[in-house]
Amino acid sequence: MLRLSCVGRLVRDVKCNDPADGKKACATFSLVVSEYAGSNPDGTPKYESTFLNCKAFDRTATAIARCVKGDVLEVHGNVKVDMWEKEGKFTPSLNCVVREWEKVASASVPVEKKETPTVVDTTTAGDDEDIFN
Repeated sequence: MLRLSCVGRLVRDVKCNDPADGKKACATFSLVVSEYAGSNPDGTPKYESTFLNCKAFDRTATAIARCVKGDVLEVHGNVKVDMWEKEGKFTPSLNCVVREWEKVASASVPVEKKETPTVVDTTTAGDDEDIFN
């Protein structure tokens, strides 16, 4: 069994069946996981994206169903790679059955990015000069 842990952003709203009809609740959703892949020739960061199809069941499904497109989730679960063929071309599909999860950030709140710190030379600052501005 392969285990997966990742943080990704919801590609679209979560789809969840109605558990009132006697079936288990089942939520399906997709995450896009971006990973740093070096720098572009101009020095800007380059990222590679992987799409992950996820399913969750029972209470996990009903809880995840409240999330919306753009929310950032951390998921842990079992992973499976499927291959399917279309017009003679094989395409992989990365799938995960979610066992544990956590909402990291809401769609309306951007994920905090680390800024480059400003360096202040304190050896040349005068006594009346505020070095923290």
